[in-house]
Amino acid sequence: MLGSISNGSSIFLLAFRYISSFLVLGVLTTAVLGFSFAGDVFINASKQNYFMFFMGLLFICISCYIALITIQDRSLRVTVSNVDLMLLIWLAYIVINSFVLNPIAFSYDKLLVFSLTIGYYFIIRLLLDNNRMLLKCVFFYGLMSLSIFESIVGWLQISKSLTTLNEFFPLTGTFRNPAPFAMFLAVCYSISLSSIFIERQKVFRIPSVINLILILSILPLTDNRSSWVSVFIITVIALGYNFRTFINNRWCSITKSFKLTLISVIICLIAKLLTSLYKYKSVSADSRLLIWEVSLRKASNVFFGEGYGSFRSCYNKWQIDYFRMNGSQLHKQYFSNKTSIADFAGYIKTAYNEYLEIFVEQGLIGLNIFFIVLLIIIFKVVLTVKKKYNPCILIYSLGLISLLILSFFSYPFNSLPTFILLFMFLAFIVDECNGVHIGSKLSKINYISCVCICVILVSIGSVVCYKSISRFQAYNQYQKANVYFREDKVSAEIIYTKVFNQLKNEPVFLIDFSKCLIENNKLEKALRCLLLAERLDNDPRIYMLKGNILKIQKSYSDAEEAYREASLIIPSRMYPKYLLVKLYQETNQLAEAIAMANEILQLKAKASDEISKRIKLEMKMFLIQINTQ
Repeated sequence: MLGSISNGSSIFLLAFRYISSFLVLGVLTTAVLGFSFAGDVFINASKQNYFMFFMGLLFICISCYIALITIQDRSLRVTVSNVDLMLLIWLAYIVINSFVLNPIAFSYDKLLVFSLTIGYYFIIRLLLDNNRMLLKCVFFYGLMSLSIFESIVGWLQISKSLTTLNEFFPLTGTFRNPAPFAMFLAVCYSISLSSIFIERQKVFRIPSVINLILILSILPLTDNRSSWVSVFIITVIALGYNFRTFINNRWCSITKSFKLTLISVIICLIAKLLTSLYKYKSVSADSRLLIWEVSLRKASNVFFGEGYGSFRSCYNKWQIDYFRMNGSQLHKQYFSNKTSIADFAGYIKTAYNEYLEIFVEQGLIGLNIFFIVLLIIIFKVVLTVKKKYNPCILIYSLGLISLLILSFFSYPFNSLPTFILLFMFLAFIVDECNGVHIGSKLSKINYISCVCICVILVSIGSVVCYKSISRFQAYNQYQKANVYFREDKVSAEIIYTKVFNQLKNEPVFLIDFSKCLIENNKLEKALRCLLLAERLDNDPRIYMLKGNILKIQKSYSDAEEAYREASLIIPSRMYPKYLLVKLYQETNQLAEAIAMANEILQLKAKASDEISKRIKLEMKMFLIQINTQ
């Protein structure tokens, strides 16, 4: 974006070039080396705090970089691209949507991450203007190193040499879920494969080959079908582009009848492949169909959306209403004849389709802005490739295509590493396409403007660093309160109260705080805490805890409603239904208690789920006792 320096740049300017380039990689590294699943990243791994801290340092470093350019060369070149303008429009729309159109529903944390990531994009654009080769090498080798490291960690987990970060999955890398782990590797695969086939410099091929072998060996074990689809399509595109002359010659030499036969065979193979992928994890596929159906039926604000980051707080409310109004839908089946909706419906945080989620949160306006950005990128890439052979733009384009494929069935924009990579690819592609250049010698006004920009960047960087450190300290105190909660609930409450202002936008914190307040018999305060959490999220624990408070307060009808809402969020789980049975027993509603107990006994329990086994045993004893009376 900004920058044009003289040949006699100082050692300080050179140092800031290197520092800035490695800080760009540092931001991505902090995003990769930790848990990255939707909103949970903000508290459970405290990774947002590290991301914010590195972004703050990056803002401060870039301001020094701009200042040195201005002081030494007295000239400044401004490079403007229509993609830059559209991203600024997108950011402005989301800010207006959040604070004006949907001030209650939007997610503060998600808005903060989006804003900082847009800033990250413009910083990369600035650095690419003068440090293209340096930043390209730092980015490529850094990304390959991270990918190789993740693959090695994955193999160590498979061999039981390392434990995973999630007891339910044997393979997660440094993530706590195999999905973001697989998505990251799939994107890195596209860069490695295209580097082997397209990039002519051998220096990039050695790490690419190593990374490719490791990814292909570990990715099938992740059970993530969207990453498999992405890898398959990227492979076809890369091979097709590399052997395009041979394929074109062979295609022209065969007869029309053979062409039709070949196309028919390919279509049949693709259909068979998609059917096999569906059957491989049909329950997972059906759960996505339910999410998409409920979202499209219930989303009401078509033009402006429900609020940026609001899907997490909206969807399960929609699911509750959907099942309450259509109880028979719980027994509905999609394409699988083995499971009904009641067996797989659950607590959902993301739409598993980024285009649908953008539509739900930002409406048609936000979705169209995103599509315009993509169309501009496609147009630029096509024009640039037609003019001259550019291997770099093809490499970044395949990385972007990989992310867009993953977006159909997973959540790459809700996983911080792949979300950052989206804007990195956009910045690299725009730079390779050479945007519209506007250059001029600095006047006094321009010099003053540059000073103002530096002051603004330093201010933003300082605030972001301070906020990240403050949140990190609050997070540590929160963890300390969780430890105290087991033995000293009064001290735990004091600590929870101290960090409330910093963590009040995090539902997990509010749930833990409310538990402590309930134990300390501060029911009204706990209820207010849960109502605040309910505005941000629809975790079934919120409804169950709310039901417990209302039950203690003898508000039995409201407690029943809360328990039923929890049960409609997770209809296949026993505990909300168990709480309903206990409520019916306390209020002498034996008929309802018996019906709910029978419903519990019909549910399937996992072999390792001891709590479910105890609940079933208690329900059997309850029914036996009723029958003997």
